Formats: sequence, structure tokens, C-alpha cells
Amino acid sequence: MKKKNAQKLVTRIEQIPLYAHAYAFVLNFEQDEFTAIDLLNFAKEHQLKGICIGTDYGSKKRLDHVSKKELKHIRVYARKLGLQINLEVSSTSKEDIDSAVRIARELGVINIRVYIRHGGRLSEVIKRGIQELEYISKSAEKNNLHFVLESHEVLKAQELIEIIKKIDSPRIGALLDFGNMINAHEKPLDVLKVMSPHISQVHLKGAKKKKMGKGYAQIGAHAGEDNFPHKNMLRNLLLLGESEPQIKCYGLVQQIGYYSPPYRFGNEEGDPLIPNREPSRTYLDGNSSVQEVLLVERENAHKQVKYVKSLLDELRSEAELYLPAS
Repeated sequence: MKKKNAQKLVTRIEQIPLYAHAYAFVLNFEQDEFTAIDLLNFAKEHQLKGICIGTDYGSKKRLDHVSKKELKHIRVYARKLGLQINLEVSSTSKEDIDSAVRIARELGVINIRVYIRHGGRLSEVIKRGIQELEYISKSAEKNNLHFVLESHEVLKAQELIEIIKKIDSPRIGALLDFGNMINAHEKPLDVLKVMSPHISQVHLKGAKKKKMGKGYAQIGAHAGEDNFPHKNMLRNLLLLGESEPQIKCYGLVQQIGYYSPPYRFGNEEGDPLIPNREPSRTYLDGNSSVQEVLLVERENAHKQVKYVKSLLDELRSEAELYLPAS
């Protein structure tokens, strides 16, 4: 490692913008045992920089259902704790984007994550995605927002980047998820290389792949207990950007037991048929009580924070070997 990169790595590790992610508590949210306020408290407890939360996470207390008064309370509380809020919406449809923009304005949010969730021939999915991203780009400009398009299980890295290039807006970037390339039949470091010029946000998590025919399913696992190149990925991401860090948010999105099937295959045709799909879900374990499941989910979230910080400590120690002793 060059001395310049070593110093850059040490500095950026000290400043890394780690965010608590609501999906790490998705079952707690669905049972109304967790809210945005709880997620903010978790972030503050672990000295994180903010939270990422979906507009539709939860039941009665989900953000697209609560009142303006409740949204204002969340905004004021986050400001009191000195934390940022990023929104996420599992769609690119006009209706969902307009709803997310409304919530963003109430919360004082400027960053929103989206992903394309259409079915049909790949060419049709891409065409429709471009049309919707064009609307999103105009909405971003009008409302002073920034959007990131997530690599969410179906599109390959080059396909996603081509959509972003087609839109050609400084307000539209990419979000790299640790694991979603599994379903798209791609490899982590290959995906990082293709997407790197456009990545501004990241989802950190553990994931295993399960062979299914000519493709791979994704199964959520503890980071560090899978075969994912976490350290190499994190090092490369931290070094993106010359004078300033390119990555503005690392969301801790761990979900043990999460399952999603393969969507792309080694023997697929040139314009494969993409199945229609609902937003990603994680289901309660029927072999345990609801409260036991919710407690384990919370413990897993704490465990991920500990793992990521230990990984950062390792990267810092390795980089310091290339620096002169003070």
C-alpha cells in the first residue's frame, strides 16, 4: 500500500459515516416494537452518524402513515441527537416517489434510495426504469434532493450504471449492496469495479449464496461468517474519491435468515424474462415466540456494529504499518 493511500485510509476510517438501518430491525418494525425514534436512539448509542429508514417500514407507525406532527417530532429529535436521516423507498414509481418526497420535506431529508422493481423482458425493465428515473431526476432538481439507485438483485452492475449514465444527472447516483449481486449472478469485486465511479452509498451486510439450478439465491448471514470479501470491499470503498470521501453513507443493513431467489442465470438468453416481485421480506421464525425472534434480531444488529468496527480497526492497523512512526 502506498503511503498516500495508507494515510487516506486512516483518516477516512476515523470519519466513516456509519448509519443504522431500519431493515436490521424490520421484524421489530412490522410488530410496532420499533420506530424511527428507537432507531435514532440505537444510532446514538453506537456513535453512528445517522439512520436509513424505508417509508413503508412498520405497521401503524410507518412513515407514510404517520401525521405531519409525528414526522416533525422525528425531525426535531434527530436534530437534537445530531443525527442525519436518509429515506429509502422500494420502488421507482411516480406515486411512491411523490410520497417519499413529501415525507423527505417534512423530515428535512435530502437523500433517498430507490430501486427498480418491475417485471417483463430485461429490455422493457430497463426502458421503464429509465423513464421513471427521468421523472425522479426532475423531482430531485425541483426539491433539492439526491437519489441513489440500488443494485437490487435483478440488474447487473453494467446495466444499472448504463441507466444512471443515460439519466446523466449529478443528483442521481448508485448504492452498492453487499450481497445483491449474488442474485444477479455476479461477483462482489467485479461489481464494485464497474460501479465504483458512481457509488455514493453502501449497504453493509453478510450474505451467503445457495446454488439453485444455473443461478444463486441469497441468504442473509452474520458478516464475517460468510465467504464475502468484506475487508477488501470496505478498503476499496473507503479509498474512493480523491480529496473528499466518495461514499457518504454506509448503512448497517444486516438481516439474518433473509432469503431471496436467483433472478439472473449463467445460461440466460440475451433478453431474459424478469419475474414480477414484491418488496423484499423477512419472515418470523415459526419455531420461536415473536418476542424471542424480535430480541434475537436486535442482538444481531448490535453484533453487526461490533463486527464492522472491528474490521475498521483491522484496516486502520494494517494501514498504519505503512506510515512513519510518530
